[in-house]
Amino acid sequence: RQRHLTIPCEMCIRDRCYVDPKPAHWLDRPRATSEAEAIGAHPEACFVLGVAGVDPGSLARRADLHARAIALGGRALAIVHPDASRAADARIGAGAQVFALARLAADAGVGEGAIVNTGAIVEHGARVGAFAHVAPGAIVLGDAIVGAGAMIGAGAIVLPGARIADGAMVKAGTRVPA
Repeated sequence: RQRHLTIPCEMCIRDRCYVDPKPAHWLDRPRATSEAEAIGAHPEACFVLGVAGVDPGSLARRADLHARAIALGGRALAIVHPDASRAADARIGAGAQVFALARLAADAGVGEGAIVNTGAIVEHGARVGAFAHVAPGAIVLGDAIVGAGAMIGAGAIVLPGARIADGAMVKAGTRVPA
């Protein structure tokens, strides 16, 4: 059975080290030079990706980093913000992130490494594919399917039964018919 955690946001950066190509002086954790160093030094390592950006390149980068960390023995944590709402039968994939005020309704599914951002809603029976991103305030209505690596823009509405292709980009505020 898949495990996922509900943890306060500040805990996401309280790990033993971080990997970043640019120095982040505000972090008081030791900097690892590679995923292998970070995970190799901590064989029990669990990870949460913090790659920012909503362009296709950043979504692909998330998937690549996830796969590399898994290959090195890391375990991806699925996290749900304490202020998010989640039905008991909603499914959340490894490494997925559900932000504050987001809502996952009955039988909703969020794929591996996907993001359901602040205030976004995934309604009953809807599916969000692996490494897809549902931006703040977007709504994916009943039985709609968002493909892997797709991006649903802020405030967009994906109507019931609609199908969004893998890697597709839906502009902010767009209404997507079935």
